[in-house]
Amino acid sequence: MPDGHFSNLYTVKVLNKTHREMPIELKLESPPGDLFVMGQENIVVPPERLAETSVLIELDRSTMKSGTTPLVVGVYSNGRKVQTLKTGFIGPRKDTQ
Repeated sequence: MPDGHFSNLYTVKVLNKTHREMPIELKLESPPGDLFVMGQENIVVPPERLAETSVLIELDRSTMKSGTTPLVVGVYSNGRKVQTLKTGFIGPRKDTQ
């Protein structure tokens, strides 16, 4: 991108195995960047249900590795970390920059 940032779109699925609603917050923990939940402000997973949402993650070129950069996203409910998600951010390879 012209401003030196790159973005990837992800689909996140959260399963609530409890008998009560579960508010969810997603935080990009590594590397530094921005995480945006698309189409809604708050993620609330109904009891014993699956919720699905799209997430856009933006990274600055300086924080990216060539090819795929490892990402760590924390899943929080009521301020408590309930899971850690690990995935990859696809970016340009060094030979194409």
